[in-house]
Amino acid sequence: MSLALHRYFLRSPIIGTLFLIMLGIGLERLIVTDKEAIEEVGQALARTAGSEQWEAFEALLHPEFEYGGRKRPEAVAHVRGLVRKYRPISLEISLYGLEVEGDQATGSGKVSAVVYGRPQQLRIEVVFERGEDGAWLLRSVEGSVPALR
Repeated sequence: MSLALHRYFLRSPIIGTLFLIMLGIGLERLIVTDKEAIEEVGQALARTAGSEQWEAFEALLHPEFEYGGRKRPEAVAHVRGLVRKYRPISLEISLYGLEVEGDQATGSGKVSAVVYGRPQQLRIEVVFERGEDGAWLLRSVEGSVPALR
């Protein structure tokens, strides 16, 4: 490329604008918001439970996690038992309405699974808390497992 053509590209307002837009898009992709990080935790919970990676699943839970009156180890054993009993074909967790205040976030969501060939959904209310290392962890969840039809 000739020096004159190179200078044209550097001075062209259109090329300069396009360069800045592309730079902005690239930076936006690198910066993960708290909400995006929390949504990823929800997806990771579904992934690890669905593939029965229980140590990884438990690592996503706050040390003081509680579900249905069960503390963290008992809650993991309960979820493990449900997965073993019903063998879901697919398992997804969708979160919405997340509100982040400092190191705590609340929101709603749903757990969707296909069990015995039928779709099932469970509505949940969640609380996430930022751990000491800065990672978001599930602190509590409310919602009960519906009777399977």
